[in-house]
Amino acid sequence: MTFRYGKIPKSLLAQVRCLDLGSADEDDTLTAARSLYLFENIHELVLSRDASQVLVPGGYYRPEKEAFVRREEHPFAREAFQAQAASITKVIQSESRDEYTSGARAVLEAAAVPAAIKVLHLRHPEGGTFFAPRSREMKKILTGCDALEELVIHENPVAQIAISEPSRADWLGDMRLPALKTLDLPATDFAILDLLHAWLPNIATLTIRFKDGYGAMTGGLDDDRMFRFPNLRKLNLQGPPDILKIFKHLDIDCLKELEIKVEALSGFKWVDFDPFEALAEIDLPRGLRLNLYLPCQAHIDAEWGSFRDDCEERGVDFTLYTVDILAPFSGNFLVDSGFATEVILRERYVAIARVLYSATERLNWLLKLGDAVGLKQMAEAMSEIALLELASRT
Repeated sequence: MTFRYGKIPKSLLAQVRCLDLGSADEDDTLTAARSLYLFENIHELVLSRDASQVLVPGGYYRPEKEAFVRREEHPFAREAFQAQAASITKVIQSESRDEYTSGARAVLEAAAVPAAIKVLHLRHPEGGTFFAPRSREMKKILTGCDALEELVIHENPVAQIAISEPSRADWLGDMRLPALKTLDLPATDFAILDLLHAWLPNIATLTIRFKDGYGAMTGGLDDDRMFRFPNLRKLNLQGPPDILKIFKHLDIDCLKELEIKVEALSGFKWVDFDPFEALAEIDLPRGLRLNLYLPCQAHIDAEWGSFRDDCEERGVDFTLYTVDILAPFSGNFLVDSGFATEVILRERYVAIARVLYSATERLNWLLKLGDAVGLKQMAEAMSEIALLELASRT
């Protein structure tokens, strides 16, 4: 309200670096557009579905969800954003309440100059995921972002099993993203390595979220294909148990940090899954920090301790976690799992510290909002901690 009525000094507005419209509706977006000229140093835009919809001419976004009441003002809002576009180096599409948030290319062209973008977070870009024949819109986006350093793609990838070799060759082409250092994207099979190796000569941090259910992930590459990313220092892999088989295609001698999150898979025979046997076959570089996350369904026997000892001998800092956020708060936390006492203590400490930090942040926010109901809920949730604190003083 203070901003809407011009009560914020222009000198203060000139210091703003990020315009967060991540929760904006049509009215919020138009209000921001009318005063956008006052934000002389905006470099980052966070856009909601509705804010993006205002900026995209022609209705790329399925407007049936809600009828905008001031569509006649949208062209003026677009002009206001385009006037500031040259200074925008970071564009983030926020989470949408709807499944799709397409129109990524149109949003970029309306709110920024693609060649100047250094950081880009997209949600459900047009045409689905990589390798899909209809995803050339995505390729056009990336082709124009020559200065791009960080790219995050939030989407549910479509099946890649029907992609023809000509389509894949068309994707590979001669395109390069030499400035890209950080990439986070989804994939459905190991063939993504072929594309990334061709595109990313200088990638330093890579996150691949593999999604199961479209066929074998391991069938995307010939057995003898091997890829090396010379500047890769941090690799994050997330997906079903098959993700551990990716290392027969990947040279990781340059890595400093490796994080693997094995997700639960319905119907999977966990008794036949031995992650430590698979990891023991990998030539882990000395000095590597290895974090392994396993679902609680995974069968962990005494072999994990042997693998940990091997890591110590090879100078690998290995930490094992179980992916169950509430498990550390259970009185029987991993009693029969074979975990060493120090591991249980560390996991409990980290889990409790994380919740306490989050609770403090939430408490401060609730106080700023004057949210009496929220503070009451926090008081009820923290009552046992208060009793422990009282007992320690008596």
